[in-house]
Amino acid sequence: MKELDFNGVLGNMLHWEVFIIVLIIGLAWIFRSAISDKIKEMSLTKKKRKIENLSHHDFFATTKWVNAEVKRITFSFKGENDEVKSKLLHHLIDLKTNTIEEQFTDFLKNDELNHCSSQDLKQKTKYLLMGIVNTYTSKAMKDFVRIGVSRVDAKFTIDSYEDYRKEIVEAFEDRVDSITTNEDYSCNYDKMNAILEVVAISLYIIPKDVKQAFDKINGRFRKYEHLNLEML
Repeated sequence: MKELDFNGVLGNMLHWEVFIIVLIIGLAWIFRSAISDKIKEMSLTKKKRKIENLSHHDFFATTKWVNAEVKRITFSFKGENDEVKSKLLHHLIDLKTNTIEEQFTDFLKNDELNHCSSQDLKQKTKYLLMGIVNTYTSKAMKDFVRIGVSRVDAKFTIDSYEDYRKEIVEAFEDRVDSITTNEDYSCNYDKMNAILEVVAISLYIIPKDVKQAFDKINGRFRKYEHLNLEML
């Protein structure tokens, strides 16, 4: 590799260009302490960002978009509208997105997240995600049974969706684990911001996934002709 000939480079430059370079170097040297302090200040400011401010993250807009998209999905069986199946789907995802919004909102308010260790952040996040699934599936089971769906059919419906999403959820959880323990992120705020982006991606494909999962449940709800769907 040829060495850079600074004398040759400077010799080919105009006088005013050389003057500007010397001036910049001189100013950088004179104000080196102030520049260093400013860089440190910017770094500290970044570290002081509160995780609770992520409650305005567009992740929350994604949950609303998912809910609206799922509401547009309808099913039919042998050419007839399958209102029960459609309504159960809408209610299941409504419960899921609402639970995600509520629990993530509360989670982000926890001041401990700002300074806890990587392992603590990992465990807290995993506990949150498990709690979301347990909460919304439990509510769905109670609501479905309350309007007259058998426990067997209610469980089958919920499990069909969860089983279909299993691989996606596992991949998503692996990424969350990786983010929480990745020290390339400068602070927990940056880690949580990245986690919300990953969650948003997993939410974005829910309409497609739930449609395909429920397509496999053919004719199971035709026997329920007198359910009070308004109770959902």
